[in-house]
Amino acid sequence: MLMMCVGCGGPLTPLREWRLGHCQTCGHTCIRQLLSRSIYNEEYLNEYRRRGKTPLGERINEQRWSLVQKYISKSPGRILDWGCGDGSFLRAKTNGHIVGGYDINRYAGFGDRDVVHQSWDGVTLWDVIEHMETPDRFLKGLGTDYLFIATPNLEPGQPLEGWKHYKPDEHQHYFSEKSLRTMLDRCGYTVEEVNHDEGALRDPDHPKAIITLVARRK
Repeated sequence: MLMMCVGCGGPLTPLREWRLGHCQTCGHTCIRQLLSRSIYNEEYLNEYRRRGKTPLGERINEQRWSLVQKYISKSPGRILDWGCGDGSFLRAKTNGHIVGGYDINRYAGFGDRDVVHQSWDGVTLWDVIEHMETPDRFLKGLGTDYLFIATPNLEPGQPLEGWKHYKPDEHQHYFSEKSLRTMLDRCGYTVEEVNHDEGALRDPDHPKAIITLVARRK
């Protein structure tokens, strides 16, 4: 049961009989009870594998690698994709980078959690931190120089009901730009860039629904 905000570490205000918690300080919202991992099955993986092979999926991976390359230009750099699914982002690598991946889905073939303890120049978390139980604890334990994050962006005043990114059986956390910045600062990172470029690719009518951040260790 989540009692404290992963953004700022402050108390959560109850919503919907305590199923949801909302932080009045940084605007973070979360599902309080821990979610089942059974959703991450073969069917789930196959759907993301299908998306990765579409023209849109390929453009997203190209854009993500372009962003990584902007900050980690040395060749080869060492990049870990945490929550890598079937590895489509890893296979699209550029500049000869050395890559590694982990995914919770046992059908993905990337099940070695200890890979995070190796030395990495950058760690990517594409559509991942909203699924994690305690992303703040994970980030505090990293030794990487750069973080690359893309996640749904809960803008101020945006109701959860009817929002396509509200998936209460799948998404544990609903970040705003403020709560993301606050969490990263608390975990020892400075935000270097914020953009909605991926959001514009995925949904041109609502580009701010996805936020992408690059953060550097202080």
